[in-house]
Amino acid sequence: MNFALSDEQLEFQQYCRKFASEVIRPVAPKYDREQSVPWDVIKESRKWKLSGLEYLESMSKDTEGLFNVIYAEELHWGCAGIALAISASGLAAAGIAASGTPEADRRVDPQVLWDRRRHQAGRLRRHGSRGRLGRQVAAHDREARR
Repeated sequence: MNFALSDEQLEFQQYCRKFASEVIRPVAPKYDREQSVPWDVIKESRKWKLSGLEYLESMSKDTEGLFNVIYAEELHWGCAGIALAISASGLAAAGIAASGTPEADRRVDPQVLWDRRRHQAGRLRRHGSRGRLGRQVAAHDREARR
């Protein structure tokens, strides 16, 4: 039995490591201190095609199932918290990608979901929602505007 990674897997590992070292690691201490959502890193992961529907579609073509393991290991090497934030931003899209239609795939994109949440936050704020929910919504809205 051969446990060595294929050339394609090694290339993907290097690509993920490069993203972790160039994008995640330099800003990880800042986000740890601030305890804030790394929106710029999440957006950059989309540019690198390491999140979103394109990423999910590419992972579905991996018959051995190792690309997702390589991805997780390398991004978590950069920063576990940021890696989880990147992964979690696509959780809603994962269910649609796994069982939805192509039309649903186009409709339910993580960025679209976030835009909807911002819209709902604005509606709740305009209607004078108070209390804990109102504060949480306002916090989400502030975060979305960054």
